[in-house]
Amino acid sequence: MIYKLLEPKVKTNLAILNEIYKNNRWTKTSSISEELDISERTVQHYFKDIFSLKEAFDEDTPNDLKILYFKTKGIRIIDYKNEFEDFKKFTIQNSLTIILLQDIINHRMTSVANYSQKYFISETTVRKNLKRIKETCQYYGLDIYRFQLTGDEEKIRFFISLISKMTNREPLYQIEGIDYNKIEDVFTEFFTEMNIKLSQMKKIRLINRFLIHLQRISLNKKVTFDDSITMTLKNHEFYPAIRALFNQYLVFDEREITFYFYIISLDNELNRNEVTNIVYRHSQKNDLPICTHTIAIFNQIKGLLKPLTPSESETITQNLFYINYLTMKYGDLVFDYKYSMDVQYDLSRHPSLCKKITQLLQEHLIDQKLISDREINTLLQQYLFRLLYFIDPSNLDQVINIYMEPSFDSFQQQQIKEYLDLFFNHQVCYLDTFDEDVADMVLTPYHETCQKLVYPSKLVTMVKFPLSISLLKVIETKLTHPKDDLEAKYEIY
Repeated sequence: MIYKLLEPKVKTNLAILNEIYKNNRWTKTSSISEELDISERTVQHYFKDIFSLKEAFDEDTPNDLKILYFKTKGIRIIDYKNEFEDFKKFTIQNSLTIILLQDIINHRMTSVANYSQKYFISETTVRKNLKRIKETCQYYGLDIYRFQLTGDEEKIRFFISLISKMTNREPLYQIEGIDYNKIEDVFTEFFTEMNIKLSQMKKIRLINRFLIHLQRISLNKKVTFDDSITMTLKNHEFYPAIRALFNQYLVFDEREITFYFYIISLDNELNRNEVTNIVYRHSQKNDLPICTHTIAIFNQIKGLLKPLTPSESETITQNLFYINYLTMKYGDLVFDYKYSMDVQYDLSRHPSLCKKITQLLQEHLIDQKLISDREINTLLQQYLFRLLYFIDPSNLDQVINIYMEPSFDSFQQQQIKEYLDLFFNHQVCYLDTFDEDVADMVLTPYHETCQKLVYPSKLVTMVKFPLSISLLKVIETKLTHPKDDLEAKYEIY
């Protein structure tokens, strides 16, 4: 979604940066030109922008990220401390369209003329950027009227939350005049009282949603949802903890408090917990159509999966329910993988499964007018993400055998397995010992393999943390072209 907002120049800068980083070695201008289908001269022109941005980034943020360029070698990014994502966010933050959107969100935009004078840009540029924002907002059921976001208040807040996640370099959503130390202290007490274990990233996301609520308190009367679920939420055992949290800030009324509880109860990590699985239980108890049709879809898909325990069946049903429910309410704002990475499955690799699921989604969700037909691809990707793990491995086309060097510690090995299983599921087989005749790939820590060639006959992949899409791509290539005679070489992902 964020790329729909960006100017073409910023999009190209990011595409070039991604291409260089993905290669993780000296990359020729001609290679970038061929990959992005632009001229070498254009690539050289964008290099100037990138180095200018890097210079500004260095002045703004102390960092060890290096972008090296030599005409004879090409260009390379060296990122030992995983600062590349921060640099990309810095690049996005400098987009004039993003700056304009942030000013609209914070009610700092009053007129095109005044705004163009403030930033020393032409009125034509402001209007173009405003049009781009308007078109993107309309895609999510929102609009811009008199330089303000308008539409369903729930969607506005989710939209702002999404923008914050994609652009904010600070962990917490920034609002002028907020004591962030106090916010964190209050939430520490809140998490203790609710007695629910959440990852640190998830805790930050819940705080950020609270801060977005705080920013938009003047609009809380526009928040409306079903009365029956309101009563369910207010009678819940955790509601006093939610109220106590909000009582620290006297600006909220009961409707706003309940709405925040409702929003966090839709969270993917929280809704796996029996106590906080509120929306699903409510919909199930009241035989709401979205729940009834989700169960019907699962019952028809179940035959395609390996034998499941009752617990596994219930987990999948709940997951599919939340996909359907959130897509019904918020469109593809809900499309977010566990690792917050925009990875799309190659649907052509699972034609029969995709065809079956598409038919069921059409029959039970789209024809019933619960979900718009434009969300079909989002839903299909979400379904595959959750179902592929449970498909019998004999139905999959190819399995890749991976040996992980013991120089990874146990936590790193588990993290790699968890990450790869999310996207390749049973297509990855992990070898306990190295066998040159069986292993298709050897994963080694980045710093280990820089020293010597231990596996000269295999394609060795050096793994850097945090794990990135590049690692997925090299495994995808091995699965898609298993018989290719790949030259033995060392790559870093």
